[in-house]
Amino acid sequence: MRYKQFLFPEEQKKTQWLKITWKWTKIVLGTFLLVSTIWGCGQMMGDSNVATSSVVSLYDFQKHNIAAVFFELLIGTDGVFKHHVFHFENGAIYEYSFNGISTWGQAWAETKSPFYGLFVYPIAWLLVNIAHGMSGGYTNIVNPVAVLFAILFTTLIIKMITLVFTFKAQQNQEKMQAIQLKTSEIQAKYKYSRDPQAKQKMQMELMGIYKKEGINPIASFIPMFLSIPFLTAMFTVIKSTTLLKTTQIGLIKLIETPWSMITHGEWIYLVIVVVYLPIQLTSMLLPMFLNRSRQKVKTKESKAAMKKQVIIQSVFIVLFTAFVFGTPSGVGIYWIISGGIQIIQTLGFHYYNKQKRNRYKRKGTIQESFSTKIKNQFNKITKINQRQKPKKAKISLKY
Repeated sequence: MRYKQFLFPEEQKKTQWLKITWKWTKIVLGTFLLVSTIWGCGQMMGDSNVATSSVVSLYDFQKHNIAAVFFELLIGTDGVFKHHVFHFENGAIYEYSFNGISTWGQAWAETKSPFYGLFVYPIAWLLVNIAHGMSGGYTNIVNPVAVLFAILFTTLIIKMITLVFTFKAQQNQEKMQAIQLKTSEIQAKYKYSRDPQAKQKMQMELMGIYKKEGINPIASFIPMFLSIPFLTAMFTVIKSTTLLKTTQIGLIKLIETPWSMITHGEWIYLVIVVVYLPIQLTSMLLPMFLNRSRQKVKTKESKAAMKKQVIIQSVFIVLFTAFVFGTPSGVGIYWIISGGIQIIQTLGFHYYNKQKRNRYKRKGTIQESFSTKIKNQFNKITKINQRQKPKKAKISLKY
């Protein structure tokens, strides 16, 4: 019974309008993010002003290729200048021509893209300013450890931004895992059925589960979808920002890809992959195993569904690991930090939901929520009124 409509009709109307407004805000922003990311990725491949490539340095050509883009973000003081990278071609020495971008306005003007104006330049500006701030200002040499912490704080800020739009999906992560097991069981039940009516029945059962739990089936993909623009932007930031291109943390240069360095005998870069792999494994499989403890009855279908999920997750892990091998080490560090934050976030939501379930089970105590108390009281009054209704007298006619 929707008791809130009777108790708080005006608040119910306001809440409904807020929900509709927030829903359409997310749709518009999501569409904008998708278009901007596709636009930016297309520019990386086809636009000569911002296209990505690999350049061979005159001073370093015997070792490896240096990843680069055809523009350079010169964020900092007036003393920040673009790099001069030379190379041999047909016996002559040439210089790679990088567009120098030092202001936000230039980022829009040179790239003509919302992706570079709203994602790439702001993230680069944030990283550089945090690194310089932790190193004592722009007049001092930047400490490599400060750059590492700058990546950490920037990742935290990005996670907070994405959490605003994915809070409900993250909060219902365990519920989504349980639903995936149930839907897999239903799909397994109708696996060998070719009857159109059986397929229709399967779809009705699936939609019934989503409706009962109040969850959109697309919601589980929202967190992954929102992380793509920021990951792509970080990829470009590492390759184009002067400070990050020259930073070396220990023996690891942020600009170099682990695979190219390992193949040239620089085995220290294997650390990026070795650290990344268990973190990514944990962040992807943790929700499933946390939800597994709540599954009291394990049927044959549920075990098969869980096995299927593990296989799918394993395929993604292999693809992500290959990606880490082929991208700059700075992007790998960003993904390691992001995975660690995701683990903490998953555990936080898990224990929050667990405490919430335990609190609502203890009815009649001070821990019972206010809305639950009102609902229970309202139901009691309704039942009392129903019992007190006068019964209709039966009239019997005798002839």
